[in-house]
Amino acid sequence: MHKITATIISAVLPLLAWGKSPLNLPADEVATVGIYIADIRNGANRPIIDHNSHAALTPASILKSVTTATALHRLGADYTFATVVRLTGNGEVEDSTLRGDILIGGSGDPTLGSSHFSDQPWLPREIAQAVGRMGVKRLDGGVYALPDTMPDQGVVPQWEVEDITSSYGAGLFQLNFMDNCLGDEVNENPAELLTEETYMSMASTGIEAGGRAGDCRPDSITATLLTYRSPRLKEIMRSLMVRSDNLMAEGVLRALATGETRDSAITIERDFWKGHGVDMKHQRILDGSGLARSNAVSARFIADVLTSMAHDKRVSKDYVSLFPKAGRDGTLKRFLRKTRLDGKLALKTGSMTGVQCYAGYKLDGDDNPTHVVVIMVNNFGCERVDVRKAAERLLLELF
Repeated sequence: MHKITATIISAVLPLLAWGKSPLNLPADEVATVGIYIADIRNGANRPIIDHNSHAALTPASILKSVTTATALHRLGADYTFATVVRLTGNGEVEDSTLRGDILIGGSGDPTLGSSHFSDQPWLPREIAQAVGRMGVKRLDGGVYALPDTMPDQGVVPQWEVEDITSSYGAGLFQLNFMDNCLGDEVNENPAELLTEETYMSMASTGIEAGGRAGDCRPDSITATLLTYRSPRLKEIMRSLMVRSDNLMAEGVLRALATGETRDSAITIERDFWKGHGVDMKHQRILDGSGLARSNAVSARFIADVLTSMAHDKRVSKDYVSLFPKAGRDGTLKRFLRKTRLDGKLALKTGSMTGVQCYAGYKLDGDDNPTHVVVIMVNNFGCERVDVRKAAERLLLELF
């Protein structure tokens, strides 16, 4: 009897202890806070802290945890983007001359030429080498991007003006290249840069390009030169989660509905989670990255997605491995560093002006998730470091 009573008290006390201010922010702080932390071991969902968890708040980059969860289920860890390079004309070589055009067909792959996947083959060089193996010394036509079929290319309309001029606000296109940036500036025509680099690669391998002879004629395609594959989706998602890469998150979202609109991809995402019993009624999702300030979701919604993923043995291990670890990785490298929770929490962070969020898991010694953790803070007026320290204190006291 005493053992049972002690167990009940230990479960209830954390709920009572935090009162109205779970984060214990500065006394004059008027931030809106949503928190949901629960024990999810053995298929359970036992809340330890449930504070304002149904309030719709700006999630910033923790929305990436929903994008990657959906993609892992719908596409699988081994999914790859395919960029197909084709030839026009008869595809034959006469007197070492390839008569026709080279056409590059994009699939929305956000990793082409990315500095974050430097081990990947350089596509322009791959094209030049493939042409060279045909015995070609001269290209009589030009190098073009196939006409676009992807709607809603470029930046998300709801993104802020000050964001879309920065490298982290680069838009997604059917053909992306070199992270769609030129130095610190956004490149709004990555396809053109890709074709220029292909010309240069051909020249460096001794292939003379005849130049851009008018418009390409995609209706005269007769052969496939090569199919270029991206890294596996799991690798892409691990990279984007650790670095909080917006471009790659948008690419992953759009892969849910290839060739369709952004809204179509979001509808697929919403319907998927609704079908898994997650309440979608008051969740507003406008992109895959969380860069839109007008996104509005609840801590409970994020927690329900995370809980579902942790309880699904088919995807749990892969999914949890995507998250940065406290004190170790990416945007979480300084969080809880050199504390007893160093390496024991796997969390995605989300931050923008007046917004600081955390979403992920408490791990056991074998890196299995034992608790789901979602902390969302909006409209704070104190220093960001104060919010971070408050979250650290809460987690250290709780665990």
